[in-house]
Formats: sequence, C-alpha cells, structure tokens
Amino acid sequence: MPKELFESELFGHEKGAFTGAVSDTKGLFRAAEGGTIFLDEVTEIPPEIQVKLLRVLQDKRIRPLGETEEIPVNVRVIAATNRRVERELDLGTLREDFFYRLSVIALRLPPLRDRPEDVETNPVTGRVYVTLTNNWRRALNQTNRANPRPWNRFGHIIEIIPPASGQGTDHAATECRWEMFLQAGNPSRLLDGARYHQAVSRDGWFGAPDNITFDSRGRMWITTDGAPSGDGLWACDTVGNGRALTKHFFRAPLGAEAAGPYFVPDHTALFVSVQHPGESSPSFEAPNTRWPDFDPRLPPRPSVVSIVKDDGGEVGA
Repeated sequence: MPKELFESELFGHEKGAFTGAVSDTKGLFRAAEGGTIFLDEVTEIPPEIQVKLLRVLQDKRIRPLGETEEIPVNVRVIAATNRRVERELDLGTLREDFFYRLSVIALRLPPLRDRPEDVETNPVTGRVYVTLTNNWRRALNQTNRANPRPWNRFGHIIEIIPPASGQGTDHAATECRWEMFLQAGNPSRLLDGARYHQAVSRDGWFGAPDNITFDSRGRMWITTDGAPSGDGLWACDTVGNGRALTKHFFRAPLGAEAAGPYFVPDHTALFVSVQHPGESSPSFEAPNTRWPDFDPRLPPRPSVVSIVKDDGGEVGA
C-alpha cells in the first residue's frame, strides 16, 4: 500500500491532499476517539509510518494529510503480530523506539504447534479442529431463570485443512486454509465446506475445543450449551457423503450446562458432565430427554452421565 494511503487510513486527509482525495476523511484514529484502535500485523507497517505512529503515541496528536494543524486524540492502541519480534527488530522492519513505546503490556501467545492441548485431532483423517467464540452479539436480555448466563449462540468449530498440492494458501493460515465445520455451536446448522471469513471472526477468539471429541471411526461428538433448540450431545460425520449429517443423542434441559464429552480408551463408554441448575424429580425414563427434570429454585447439582451400548461395544460404532 502506498505511504499516502497508509497515512490517510490512519490519520485522515483533506480534500485534494493527493490524487484521488475527492472528499475529507477522518481516518481510523479520529473514528476511534475515546475507544480502542487495533493495529494488526504491526510489523507490516512501513518504517516511515512507524515514525508517525510513534509521535502519535508520545504526543497523542495527529495531523491529517493536507492539514497544517495537529488534532488531539484520545485512543488506546493495541497491536499484534504473528512474527518473532526479536527477529523483526534485528532486521529493522520494526523500529525499536516504536516497539518499546507500544509494549507497555506485552502478551505472548505461542503458536498452535506448541499448544497441542488447544486443538483436537481427528484420529482417522488427521484434520485439526479449534473453536472460535463470537460473543459480540450477545444481548443482556438473552437469559433465563435457570441459567442467568447469556446464550453462547456464536461459538463455532473451525476445521484446519492443509492445501492441495500446487495450490496457494488461503485466508488466515500460512500453510492451511480454514473452513467452518460447525456454525454457532448448533450442530443442526452444520455446514459442508463453508468458508471461514472476516465476518465470522469479528471480536472473536480461538480456544481449546473442550466440547468435542472423536470416536474410533472419526465421528465428532459435541456437547452444546447455548443453542436453545439443540442443547445436549450430538454426533457429526466429518467425512464422506454423510459429512453434513448429524444425530442428536441426548437433549439437555433449559438451563443445564454440559461439558466434555470424554471417551474411555477403548471407546466403550462416553462421559458427559452436566451442571444442573436444580433438580426436582430425578428421572431418566423419558427417552427423548434422558435427563432429570429441573427446578430453578433449587441449588445447582453437578453430575456425570455415562453413555454405553447394551452390548458393551464401542459407542458410535
């Protein structure tokens, strides 16, 4: 991107400041007045723009292109990079004075290859899965008496797919492309090959997929919490013609929070933990629920549900 466009995007410009500047533009810093501006991939910013950003951080003032006077700004700056900062400093692509002015509080996140506990691998296909949570659309009124926590309706499961031989890379990964496998924490909305895109990741974060596991055939088992019509335990096919098919095994009642699931080593039992908001008359007789009835006036009660087959074989086989 040309230097002028960089400056224009960040600090704004006056009409006629450069070729194509047909109107006044505020720029990102003034648009973020009183809030936060996020500088992603900060090591990609040209050094001459880093100098101008350094002055903004020091003086808290900007000068739009074509302006003769500086404008005060009150903005918190958060920056990120996926590169090794020490190497970029040695190469000179990241200025030391700019870096040290930015790094008042520095958070280092190791790559996924160094955090195997944060991913889940399908034992059959070798595909890796992570979770992506989007809570920016949560509303305070999306609560109920049994579970006062707002519905987590925007959690997704992302499938990391290696590129085909001879093809270029795609999206956010360097060597893989990212595809939406399961949208919004609701397996009834399973998507087959839907592309990961910017709208999905808005204000979201990746996390450990502690609500999924795989059986010996590569089927994904998922506990959901926050899908109003589909809480409970699901099994999803991940390959073949049945990739988009799901089966709802157990339904959790309103207000219950499910976690897990976890297979025993030989896959003959599957465990799911459930936080009960309150229990009035324990009964597992109703085949369409498989859970006790709950009373929101009673104290929470945790439990662990064990799922086994009548013949003692592998669950899901």
